[in-house]
Amino acid sequence: MGNDPNFATTMTNALAGKQPKDATLTALAGLATAADRFPYFTGNDVASLATLTKVGRDILAKSTVAAVIEYLGLQETVNQASGALQKNQNGADIPGKDTFTKNIGACRAYSAWLNIGGDSQVWTTAQFISWLESQGAFNHPYWMCKGSWAYANNKVITDTGCGNICLAGAVVEVIGSRGAMTIRVTTPSTSSGGGITNAQFTYINHGDAYAPGWRRDYNTKNQQPAFALGQNRKRCRK
Repeated sequence: MGNDPNFATTMTNALAGKQPKDATLTALAGLATAADRFPYFTGNDVASLATLTKVGRDILAKSTVAAVIEYLGLQETVNQASGALQKNQNGADIPGKDTFTKNIGACRAYSAWLNIGGDSQVWTTAQFISWLESQGAFNHPYWMCKGSWAYANNKVITDTGCGNICLAGAVVEVIGSRGAMTIRVTTPSTSSGGGITNAQFTYINHGDAYAPGWRRDYNTKNQQPAFALGQNRKRCRK
C-alpha cells in the first residue's frame, strides 16, 4: 500500500514490536474499574474486583509490622503471648511451680532427695512442723518428700513418745492443712541417732483440744513387743 514495494516487510517489522494477545491482560482489561476497587483473580485468567475498605487502605498505608499491630489493637495480645508457656517445655518454664500446683489443687511431690534440717542434731515435733511449713507443705492437699540418704544432713525427731525418727532416707507425707494435719513418716531399713527402722510413724493434729500426737504402726519387719501381745499378762498370772 501507498506504493510501498516492501509493504509486507514493513508490516512485519511494525508488528514485531507489539505484544501478542495475552489472556491475563485481557481479563484485567475487561474489568470496569472504579474508586476503592482492586482487581484479584478468582481462577486462571479470570479476574474480578473487590472493594477496598478504609481499614484496608489504612493497613496498606502502614510501613512496618509494628505499626499494623498497633493499628489493630493487638499489642496487648503480643505482650501476653511473649510471656506464655511454651508447649515444648512440658511445664519446665512455669515460674512458680509451688503456687501453680496449689492453684490447681494438685498434689506436690516436692523432692526425692532433700536434706531435712541440714544436720544430724535432734528436733522436736514442733520444729519439724515449722520446717514443713517453711517448705510450703501445707499449701497443698497432699505433699511429700524423701530425705537424702546422708545421716549427717538430716535431723532426728526424739519426742514422739514411740521411738526416734531419723529422717535420713525417710519418706515424709503431709496431708491436710496447718490447722488440721496428718503427717506420715516411713523410715528406711537402717538408721542413725537411735532411729527406729522399718517403721511407719503417723502424727495427727487437729488442734490442741483434740489429742494431737504420734503413733507407730507395727509390721512384719517391726513387730509388736511381747507386752503388747499380752504375753506379760500370762506371766503375771503364774
